[in-house]
Amino acid sequence: MVKQNKEWVVGIDLGTTYSCVVGSRTTPSCVAFIENQRLIGDVVKNQAAMNPTNTLFGAQKESSDQVHPKVQIAQAWFQNEPSYSISVFASISGIPSSMSKFFLFLTVSRSQSQVTMVSSSPVYAFFDSEERQRSDSPVVQPVVAGSIESLLSGDRVFVSGGVDVDVPEDGCSSSPAEYLWASREVGEQGTIFVSREILLGWVENNCILRTLGYNRSLRLIACRKDERVFHEEDVVGGNYFYIYLYSLYDMYIRLPFTRFQMDVLRCLNVAPSQLHPNGCGYIQAFGVLCQALGIEPTTKIFLFFFKTRPNAKRGWVSLSSMSKNSIFNLFVESYKDFKNHFFKVSITEMGQPFFLNENGSPRFPLYWTKKPRTLTSWPLEDMTDVERRNLDELVGLPRPFSSRKMINCLKYNDLKSRVSDRFLCQIPSCYVV
Repeated sequence: MVKQNKEWVVGIDLGTTYSCVVGSRTTPSCVAFIENQRLIGDVVKNQAAMNPTNTLFGAQKESSDQVHPKVQIAQAWFQNEPSYSISVFASISGIPSSMSKFFLFLTVSRSQSQVTMVSSSPVYAFFDSEERQRSDSPVVQPVVAGSIESLLSGDRVFVSGGVDVDVPEDGCSSSPAEYLWASREVGEQGTIFVSREILLGWVENNCILRTLGYNRSLRLIACRKDERVFHEEDVVGGNYFYIYLYSLYDMYIRLPFTRFQMDVLRCLNVAPSQLHPNGCGYIQAFGVLCQALGIEPTTKIFLFFFKTRPNAKRGWVSLSSMSKNSIFNLFVESYKDFKNHFFKVSITEMGQPFFLNENGSPRFPLYWTKKPRTLTSWPLEDMTDVERRNLDELVGLPRPFSSRKMINCLKYNDLKSRVSDRFLCQIPSCYVV
């Protein structure tokens, strides 16, 4: 009797939502990356809310007919795995070791018929030689790493942990004479986060990152007992800045910062911890309002509503509303118990594109400055036509708004409708995008 060799023939239906093997089993058509491995199927669906940045699904649906679905993207630590494919819409093949970089996420633009990628490293995209020659191939448009434009809302705001925490750095105590320009009130305040254990205990149950995909962009460092929030780079090597707990816990600010947040800090010439909490609240509330209206938040429009008058003895810099052009009320009348709750955020090599310019200079002051900007309402003549039109829309709103209630809208998935129902119901619906 001749022994027959049996071979299995399997039919696979690759769908954009579920894939099916010979009709007996459905598996979600999605893939995710964590550390040095990839996940496929149901486990990906279960962890998507906690890891949205590194989860891919429904790419063919998003690309529409205008963008070719067969886009090859260099993604994630493939030095030891030169090739494999992700379903039918994204694949990695023949990546040279020099291009083995970790790319944080991929977005596809329908309206402009282009594939847009944002990464913490140089961007690479590959097409077949035939596709490259076709006139209707999509244009690859790399976005500068760190150009984070929008605020997170709903479930995406509450991604806890995921950040490395280190012990206080060794270093010599700074001479008090070096910081005589800082106010006595600030100089008297140390922090409660004086050990890795204390800081880690808070980090594990609270939210710092925009998504877990940014976990390699920064690390948090506890402070020595003699450290102060205005200390500079001589205390610790590398690029870092101090941040207060309130901005993460009360105002749902996530790291890395958005472009608008960094632009305001740079324009005012203040470090993140140098701005008074109510000023930080104004910035966050303005970002929420603009996002709900579909308006691009810019420093010029924002500062039209405010003035700054830094004191000679440098303490926290406050933003004051213009009496005739007030857009927000204070987050709280008197912000208490924030002064001794700060820690260091150290910028890693992978995080530099999100916080630094291409020449290595910071995109905002990392350390406290001696000369914060004095400003009284940004002049209209220095704005673009688009900014003036957007300003007209904002001026026409039923303001002032509660900055605290505006920021609290970030807790909900339906951010736009929340803002509209709570704040904008008195204006025509055409203002709400």
